[in-house]
Amino acid sequence: MHKADWAHIKELFHQTLGLNAAERAKFLAGESETVRREVAELIASHESAEDFIARSAADEYGLNTNALIGKQIGSYTLLEVVGTGGMGTVFRASRDGFEKEFAVKLIKRGMDTDAVLRRFQLERRILSRLEHPNIAGLLDGGTTDDGLPYFVLEFVDGVPVTRFCDDRRLDVRERIELFRRICSAVSYAHQNLVVHRDLKPSNILVTADGTPKLLDFGIAKMLGSEETEATATQARMFTPEYASPEQLNGLPVTTASDVYSLGVVLYEMLSGQRPFRSTGKSYQDIVNRIMTEEPARPSSFFGGTQQAIQGDTSPDDQRRTGGGSGNDAAGVHDRRSLEGDLDNIILKALRKEPERRYQSVQEFSEDIRRHLSGLPVTATADTRLYRLSKFVARHRMSVAAGSFAAVLIFAISGIAVWQGITANRERAKAERRFEQVRKLANAMIFDYQDEIERLPGTTPIRQKMVSDAIIYLDNLAAESGGDASLRGELASAYDKIGDIQGNPFYANLGDMDGALASYNKALAIREDLLAGDPGNKNLKFNLSLSLGSIGDLHWAKGEYPSALEKYRRALEMAESVANDNPSDAANKYALAHRHYSIGQTLRKMGDLAGALDSFGRSLEFNKVLLEGEPGNVDYRHAVAVAYLKTGDVYFDSADLKSALDHHQKATEVLGPLLEDDSDATSKRELTLFLNRIAIDKRGLGDINGAVEADLRAIAVQSELTRLDPKNEQSRLDLATYQQSLAESYATLGKRIEAFELFTKAIAVYEDALKKNPDDAEVADALNSTRRSLANLEPSKK
Repeated sequence: MHKADWAHIKELFHQTLGLNAAERAKFLAGESETVRREVAELIASHESAEDFIARSAADEYGLNTNALIGKQIGSYTLLEVVGTGGMGTVFRASRDGFEKEFAVKLIKRGMDTDAVLRRFQLERRILSRLEHPNIAGLLDGGTTDDGLPYFVLEFVDGVPVTRFCDDRRLDVRERIELFRRICSAVSYAHQNLVVHRDLKPSNILVTADGTPKLLDFGIAKMLGSEETEATATQARMFTPEYASPEQLNGLPVTTASDVYSLGVVLYEMLSGQRPFRSTGKSYQDIVNRIMTEEPARPSSFFGGTQQAIQGDTSPDDQRRTGGGSGNDAAGVHDRRSLEGDLDNIILKALRKEPERRYQSVQEFSEDIRRHLSGLPVTATADTRLYRLSKFVARHRMSVAAGSFAAVLIFAISGIAVWQGITANRERAKAERRFEQVRKLANAMIFDYQDEIERLPGTTPIRQKMVSDAIIYLDNLAAESGGDASLRGELASAYDKIGDIQGNPFYANLGDMDGALASYNKALAIREDLLAGDPGNKNLKFNLSLSLGSIGDLHWAKGEYPSALEKYRRALEMAESVANDNPSDAANKYALAHRHYSIGQTLRKMGDLAGALDSFGRSLEFNKVLLEGEPGNVDYRHAVAVAYLKTGDVYFDSADLKSALDHHQKATEVLGPLLEDDSDATSKRELTLFLNRIAIDKRGLGDINGAVEADLRAIAVQSELTRLDPKNEQSRLDLATYQQSLAESYATLGKRIEAFELFTKAIAVYEDALKKNPDDAEVADALNSTRRSLANLEPSKK
């Protein structure tokens, strides 16, 4: 586009700015389609960002950007240059009346070509649609008095992510938890149809409080836009060491390219090295290496044989990225931390074929989460056969030339090695079958169980899956030997099976003895693993889960001192992990749950002040988590339950108004989850909350209000029980609400209705105690209901 065309578009923009859509279309009817599109884009930009580019860029300027220091750009005073790129310069800036500082991005003088102007406008449009706590947000925009377009971002006072990790000496878990927050930002951009295309440490800054911020969408692409693809293809503005093979080849770029770049970033965060480094090599050399060579496993850099990164980067690169990481990645102590899952996860992200990488950043991040939780991951190492096929594809001529000699060698040696090949083939076949069975069983135990748990009517299916899984796990445990990864999977599987068998806080099969046996198996494995690796935070984290689960069973049996001892040990483990990374969400969530469990136990032991303190701590942790991630279902459940239990303590303290207030807040927090009709878990929680409200209102003398709340609870719970008749917990919940409603009916003098409900509840309690004679909660409920029934006058029953 010529400058004359641009001037004409600018004039049309001003002439049509005040017209409505119909008038504007009529005014521009005689213009070309290109001109109409350009004017429409300018008007859209003006309307969404208050005249972001009110005038075109001026003709080329030759002034140095430093001459702008101290100058006023709109309402902003430029303080210093903090970054330069292919299109623009970024300044740190201040604004009167604001304590915080800003980042002003100004198009470079002499770079105001049509293509650059389009790219600058596109970056503004991209940023305007991205609002995420880990993406530097767009705040303002406009045009300078000299005609240079600019926009204003939040100023990120941070350092590149690799430097942050090394300066803080973060361990492996802390680094990958930080990386998952970066993934969250990139995944959000992808959901908004934006591909970044230049992900690297210098574009990912971390603030002093540990918050990562994604920067520089200067060459980002909006999916479906042909314009951005052409622009990027013409100007190779990305950083080759972090670019995907398809980018280097000039092929179409998708979200898979960002997955690759994130893989490079994680590789560097954990190993202190990049997969392929360009120092001392030409651009084509680095491209050839990325296109043809396989990267080393990240764990291979921890043997003292690799060159430190400081010696392999240019001075400018070290200044820009905060220096090298060092081959010990300052905080990553040995190769065992990376071997296995993490090596495989990273190398899967770095596969040269986009279709063989993770298909989304969310999938990439989820595999990391599974690793952190001790669960099996989807990433596996490439097979020798696959690597051989790729070698042949790359070196067809060399392979052909050597084929005849190879045939002779194989013919001579074939008889001697045939028996060994046969044995190896059978062993490999057995290993493949083992891995297939292992993956299927893990999917059955973890993925399928999680998916069907929320659905009503699935208890018989889960029961069958549990019985089969126990046989599988016990056989596998007997042959696991010293395989730490496999033993970690076994422990997680035993925990999951224990939850399904008899955890009192989940939909369960009523088998508490079986649950305790499974939990103890998990505990024994984890204690043994931790003894061999006492500094491993993953093992400590998972050990706290096992202790907490065993505490749950002691609590359900009324063995409160034993439960409290297990809960406090679990809290101690969780705190030892959280102290090193207090801002991590998983750590906060674990601490919240531990305080919740302790509060439950102290309440049962009569220590109401201690219980209120513990529930208060749990509530605060969970509220912070929910504020940071409002869409997280687990956090919303946790906040609602914390309100519920706090209300219970107030009820025990005879402060019924405070109890009712907290129980109603619990119901309000849960509200958004009730829109999903298939969510049995949320519906069950709703019935619990309604029953508490009924009890509060009955205590305050509002008997009719109590009846109304319990009738709602019974209606919902009856449907859940009908859909899942084998669910023991569902039947007990329904009996509880029937007992509560009967108490209200008795107060209102409706003794026949009360008698029928008391009788139904007693039958359920008695049946449950036959299965679990040690269940103290059910025993208490049975005795209470019998007393209430006895208090009804026989003549009025």
